[in-house]
Amino acid sequence: MKLSDVFQKPVALSKPAIAVSKSLTVKIQAIHERWPDVVKEIADRDREKMLRKLLDHVERWEWDDVKMSFICSGAPIVFDKQFRDQGEFAVLQEFYLRETIVTESAPFISAMISAYIRSYEPGSAHTIKIKNCLDIASEHMSDKWKDIVGQLPEFFDANQAHQVLAEKMVAMNSPWKELKQFGITRPHDPGLMSHAHLAYIALLAPGLNERPAIEKLLAWLKPEGRSGALMNGAAEAINALLSHWLHTQPDEELSRYLTETLVDWYEDPRLSRGGVWGSVDEACRNLIINWLTRENILFFLDVVSDVEDSHMWEPRRKFWLNLYHQGRIDSAWVAFSAEADMRARSIKKTMRESATFTFGRQVAGSRKNTSLLILKIGHCIVVEGSHNYKVHIFSSDNKKAPELFKLTYDCEHIRMLPNPVAIPHFSGWQDRVREQIEYLS
Repeated sequence: MKLSDVFQKPVALSKPAIAVSKSLTVKIQAIHERWPDVVKEIADRDREKMLRKLLDHVERWEWDDVKMSFICSGAPIVFDKQFRDQGEFAVLQEFYLRETIVTESAPFISAMISAYIRSYEPGSAHTIKIKNCLDIASEHMSDKWKDIVGQLPEFFDANQAHQVLAEKMVAMNSPWKELKQFGITRPHDPGLMSHAHLAYIALLAPGLNERPAIEKLLAWLKPEGRSGALMNGAAEAINALLSHWLHTQPDEELSRYLTETLVDWYEDPRLSRGGVWGSVDEACRNLIINWLTRENILFFLDVVSDVEDSHMWEPRRKFWLNLYHQGRIDSAWVAFSAEADMRARSIKKTMRESATFTFGRQVAGSRKNTSLLILKIGHCIVVEGSHNYKVHIFSSDNKKAPELFKLTYDCEHIRMLPNPVAIPHFSGWQDRVREQIEYLS
């Protein structure tokens, strides 16, 4: 073949395919997470100030030296529930909606998508308005959002996007990781993801009596590598996790796993009625307290058995465990002596999860080896102590009766409180304790 023939032959130009390595994919994902569509996060204290500044620019229509990133950052804020019903910002909302229709700026449209996601309320007027404008602007969306809509056409359904997204999450092995790969860089954000979270829980709920489904939901609540668990919607998740066990008892390993995990993430429900636990159904909250009661009793008995050398201790251990297994003990709290406290802390350090083992201190100097088990049984407050301490029983109507869940107790002070029934551990003491509890209850 002549060289002239080679030059005359048409040649198809093509660029070589570049293999995308796993490390490159991870770096790209990290960039998306750190700079998600140029919408800069604004501190809560500065949000209203920023909106007023933007409103001033709109009303005067002066944009000298105003950066696009500043304008984009205002979109999610002005449609946030804190501001969207304030009439003074209606002009600013109309500006964003109008510009969405006429702009060809992919960053601006991405900012409005962020507003749609974070302010999403199924069927609400503002969600429908944003959705309608984004439909018109769809051809100017970035490739990222076009790809998301291609995979999930209902993503901009103002009524059902959360439900469809939740159904997609159920099919995922790890929703947190796979949503990020899908393009949702912040899966725990409010708005669309909050509603998807609730729909996801509802879809998982029937199977949450099985360990794999339980672990899947817990991995969503606190993904690996995250410092804290999801708070918004956590009460609904706890209700779904615990409601299966209101009328049937799980095996001890599962109840301990649930108790340790939930207390570690959301604190001890006995110590505060606020926070997440304040929104949990009372029956589910009481169930966790019941499981904590068992753990506290067992932990107390194990620790005191380890430091108490008296032969009188084993009958006490058997008695209180039997009373718990009969369902008689409503709640329990522990106050260790200095020696037992050191032993308890040493045991906690060896445990995988130790959040359930919260306890107080017994501080009476004259009885420095005495540890206390404080119980609520029916209408009674019962105080058991180690060594030769008597069982003290108070009516819960007694305003001077010891309170559970305090950090310090003085066992000598408890002995001097008015109107207790004090029962020494002599022959037949168990029957006397039962009789007194029955009488006061």
